[in-house]
Amino acid sequence: MTNVLYCTDSPLGHLLPCQMIQESNAMLTFAECRALAEAKLAQAEHDERHRRRLISAAEGWLLLASQMRRLEASLGDDGKMPE
Repeated sequence: MTNVLYCTDSPLGHLLPCQMIQESNAMLTFAECRALAEAKLAQAEHDERHRRRLISAAEGWLLLASQMRRLEASLGDDGKMPE
């Protein structure tokens, strides 16, 4: 059985499968979260009907991006947690 992740911030979210992360333990980076937020804001500019929901989704991605930036900074250059 294949797991399919569906978009919840799309007007037809229950019908549109999202791109899945290949690795089960993979995390998005700060840059990826920020890019997703920018994409949601761009969508909001052209979608009057779903503007509030898209802006809310963008805010969520920006919040996650800020958390990822702090995590990435704490990991340092080698990508490992300090001991």
